[in-house]
Amino acid sequence: MQPRIGQTLWGETGSGQLARLPFLVFTMGLLLLLMALGYAISERVRHYAQQHPTAPDQLTELTAALTGPGVILALLALLLITLTGLNLMSKRLRHMGLPGWPTTVALCLLTIAIGYGWSLPGANGFQLLVWLALVLTPGQWFRHQSSSSANK
Repeated sequence: MQPRIGQTLWGETGSGQLARLPFLVFTMGLLLLLMALGYAISERVRHYAQQHPTAPDQLTELTAALTGPGVILALLALLLITLTGLNLMSKRLRHMGLPGWPTTVALCLLTIAIGYGWSLPGANGFQLLVWLALVLTPGQWFRHQSSSSANK
């Protein structure tokens, strides 16, 4: 029996595993969802800017356009997408033979350190390299390496 999408995205946070192709499909789906959220926010700001052409700058337009429930819903959606992506990453790392959540937290902290210490494009490049490694590395890669070296 195939697992349900909700179970794959949000369930089994401590023991679940995810192969390469499902990881690719789910992360692309999350990216499209994130792009749709960004488009919805930009359309709301554009609509507000058309209705109020005397706003002094873009920040004023943004804060005035996104008030009340819209901000709360956008922040909740962003938090949900982020946590879902981290859970998928943790499952993929576990499938590769690494500890899931500790490695996920370490990679996130390293990305933040690169972003603050070096540059944001450097952090984006690092995120891309991590994603490519997660998509291209076969399952149980690290588990086989450690078990073969232990037998020597």
